[in-house]
Amino acid sequence: MKLKRKDWDSCLHKNVLLEIYLKSRNSSFFSLGYMIAKIGKFYIFKTITEYGDLDGYVLYRKYGIEKIKTADNYTKVFNNYINLLQNDNHFDNLDLENLYNKIPIGSINSIVRYCYDHNLVVTIDDFYCDCLLTGTIKSFNRQELVLDQEEYCKDYDVNNDEKIVTVKLNNISGFDLVTQKTYLYQQYLRQK
Repeated sequence: MKLKRKDWDSCLHKNVLLEIYLKSRNSSFFSLGYMIAKIGKFYIFKTITEYGDLDGYVLYRKYGIEKIKTADNYTKVFNNYINLLQNDNHFDNLDLENLYNKIPIGSINSIVRYCYDHNLVVTIDDFYCDCLLTGTIKSFNRQELVLDQEEYCKDYDVNNDEKIVTVKLNNISGFDLVTQKTYLYQQYLRQK
């Protein structure tokens, strides 16, 4: 069932599994997750992998969301997967919820500051970029941040001319706070 935009807030803090379709990505691509918070122009979602375990915590700009669906057969299947994994204590094997709970989510600026202060790897989806940007925040102000992708590009053999990228906060459509991908890569960098 497709939800009307005016009804999206009714999913906040509810244990309702959602399919979140983004404007900036392929129209058949969607994230699966729970809407857990709203900060300014963003929603925070607790996202689920294709196996039913916790993928992480992601901000999506409200304007960047094409549509939200729920209560279909697909979400029913995944509700079952999630319940099985939670009952077996395998839903959050990386303890991502604990890491997310440390992040001050009062505003996009407080989130960026925390990620900068703790040198966290983040992934950003920019409305005006064809690819996802992954790296650490090297500097920021109230309007923009500077993302250093040099290590990530080198480690993943990504040929990208722009290793240091300036991203305007108003252009962010998605921001991966703590995900399996960013967490695991962060651990790799610490051991390097």
